[in-house]
Amino acid sequence: MAKKSKIETARFVPVTSLVPEQWRGWFYEGMCNSEITWGASNRTLISVDFFLREADDHCSEEAHPAAWREWVKKVKRLPSDVYIDMES
Repeated sequence: MAKKSKIETARFVPVTSLVPEQWRGWFYEGMCNSEITWGASNRTLISVDFFLREADDHCSEEAHPAAWREWVKKVKRLPSDVYIDMES
């Protein structure tokens, strides 16, 4: 019987591909106050739901409300098995 591989594969998108360039200063500053920890890793993968919950708690007040709603809709369109990489 063949031995089953212990290697897992995960799909992810870099956070930099999701956050508009003009938001990056205040967005990342706000996310530093969230429950997400990163910094010394090569990858920090989090679910879309967790990412949006933390972003809403720590960043939403900085954005124009209509722009924020559109951005949330865009992020929610990611497939459920895709993670967000906070390291890139």
